[in-house]
Formats: sequence, C-alpha cells, structure tokens
Amino acid sequence: MPRSARRFSRNRRCARVATLTDIDPSRIIRPSLTQRTLPVHSVLPRLTAQGQDGSAMALTILVADDDEHLLATLAHLFRLCGHKVLTAHDGTEALAVCRAAKPDSALLDIDMPGLNGWQVAEALTAEPGSTPARLIALSGRSSPDDRARSVAAGFHAHCTKPAEPNELLRLLGA
Repeated sequence: MPRSARRFSRNRRCARVATLTDIDPSRIIRPSLTQRTLPVHSVLPRLTAQGQDGSAMALTILVADDDEHLLATLAHLFRLCGHKVLTAHDGTEALAVCRAAKPDSALLDIDMPGLNGWQVAEALTAEPGSTPARLIALSGRSSPDDRARSVAAGFHAHCTKPAEPNELLRLLGA
C-alpha cells in the first residue's frame, strides 16, 4: 500500500466527518436579524436642516437620473438617512417636480433624455422661488469645461460618477 493511502486510511479511522443527517437543526444557533445587520444610523450620517427654532428637520431631496438602478439606490440611501425623496426619470419630469414640490436640494444627472441637467438648472435659476437651496450635478462627465458649464448653469457643485455617498450627503446638506 502506498504511503499516502496508508496515511488517508489512518486519518479516516481517527476522525469522523459530520454529514447533513448528523446535524440536529434545533441545535443550530441563528443570530437574530438585528445581530446580522449593522445599525444604519451608526454607519450613515444624518443630514438635517435647521428649522426656525433651531431644531433639526428632514430635507426634501429630488433625485433625477435616467439610470433606474442608480436612482433607486440614491433614493434608498437618502430615505435611510431620514429624508423625503422625490424622483424623476428625465429632465422634463425633474423640472415639473421642482416647480410643484419645491425641494430643499436637487441631485440632477447631466445626460438625461428630454431636457439635460444643465437645461433644468438654467430653467430653475431663471424662475425666482423655484430653485432648490442646493443644486448638485451628477455626471460621468468630468472635464474642466463640463464643470465650468455646470457652474454657469447654476449648479452649486459638480460630482463625477461614481460619486462617494458621504460626499453626496455632505453636499446636499450644506
């Protein structure tokens, strides 16, 4: 018998491998849901605006992007931080939502169907009283010309995709 086969046979006699039929399901300790997940508010900062009496209040944030996955992710992130989130899938819808709901902050994609983000920002800044306190451009475009065009259109900041969530939260709450 070869040496490796003898070693295997010796080990097989000494140790017994547990199979699924040997495990009693009632003896398995499962952590509760709260033990498996991190508390959201300990991980994400809470953005708050100050009310007239100095108390904290939630922001209303418009997120406009034609990418469904990014739109859903950002909306979920802001809701987890305690804010009211409005969404739009194109520039025309974003402009209508801004005019109707008057959000505190808006995060607009530049390359959207219908009106692009720059056109939405220009239209909002041309109308007194309809411009959110913070207009943030979110785009895959990162050239200095694109950033300058964002500032000229009325954006307060220009973030390049993929944006850091904490940076977006900081910019929207400032």
